[in-house]
Amino acid sequence: MKKIITIFFAALSLYSGNSFAQHFAATVVASSVDTLTFSVKPDATFTTGLSSVEFFLIYPTTDPGLTFGTPISNTTNFPGMGTWTVLVDNPADLEPNYHVIHFEYVVPQPTTTDASYTSGTSYDIMKVPVTSGLISATSLKLVDEEPSETPWYLAIAGDIGNDLRPVSPSNYFYPSTSTMPDEVLTTETDYYIAVANAPLPVTFISFSATLQNDNGDLTWNVANESSVTKYYVVQKSIDNGISYSSIDTVLITKPNANNNTYSYTDANLSLIKAASNTIYYRIKQVDDNGVSTYSTTDIIKLPSKADPTVTVYPNPVQDFAKIKFYLDEDALVTMNLADINGRVLQSQQIQGTIGENTPAINMSSLVNGNYILTLHIGSVVHTFPLIKAN
Repeated sequence: MKKIITIFFAALSLYSGNSFAQHFAATVVASSVDTLTFSVKPDATFTTGLSSVEFFLIYPTTDPGLTFGTPISNTTNFPGMGTWTVLVDNPADLEPNYHVIHFEYVVPQPTTTDASYTSGTSYDIMKVPVTSGLISATSLKLVDEEPSETPWYLAIAGDIGNDLRPVSPSNYFYPSTSTMPDEVLTTETDYYIAVANAPLPVTFISFSATLQNDNGDLTWNVANESSVTKYYVVQKSIDNGISYSSIDTVLITKPNANNNTYSYTDANLSLIKAASNTIYYRIKQVDDNGVSTYSTTDIIKLPSKADPTVTVYPNPVQDFAKIKFYLDEDALVTMNLADINGRVLQSQQIQGTIGENTPAINMSSLVNGNYILTLHIGSVVHTFPLIKAN
């Protein structure tokens, strides 16, 4: 499952003809080791474009270094958005003891096309890949310095150049804004929100698919479910695993549990026409942000009507010879046990049913030696040599 660091920014004081303000709550959530995703979330519904946006991230020079790739604008949420610039340790932005990453979207880049933004909905602005270094190993902060706004600041301007930031820097970031003394100017205060640790991705401990009475019984065991774990999707393929279809959704049962087990039954498999008589299954786990991971794949082999697969075990036999076979339709089954001279010692007739059948032959009273087991399933005959040995 690929994790993403999502940074939600805030701004308010949006002027309109009705002279009211809209606010953007802000927070920093680590959900990836190699991507920063910048997003905004308004607390009112309004329409605007953006003419400029600037953000500053800082981290101590004692932390391992990071390098960044080319930012990718989200033109779906912000139509017409052009190219972002990343300035790393620009001399004009530096203060002692910190690395500084300055992200800016400014002239001559175009003002984004006016779009409507709904209260309480998060909108990605752009993503920045981290091409080397570990985000989790750095103390990243989104920061603004007040009252001078030098050298670090939060800037968001509307389509007419209007300031969309919060009135007070103490409201810039969500769910709460922290402060620390500025290391250069004692009269300055640095307002910030730290990048939080990412929740661990869900881990599939096991996954199995077994045929039982014409049904596919699926069971999976997972660890590291968290508050962002949303649901599981059961998927199957009938074309040898080339393409999968989603057949149902299973909701999580115990959020934040260390270990959970789930089950699902896919019924009436005999009605399915699968390539090579094989059905492939897997489970897809989905998070709130759409990020997903997959379990391993398991298969169920469907029996052939003309020649059902039969297994006899153990061999040599001490007490009972166990028989296992699968049927995709009910059939009369005759089991004959004979000695090596062909003399029938036991004969049983059972009604075989769709799915797995597991009859047994009691050989506990027989002397040690060689025997022949014959099964008649419909018009098909299966013969097995058996050894009785205590």
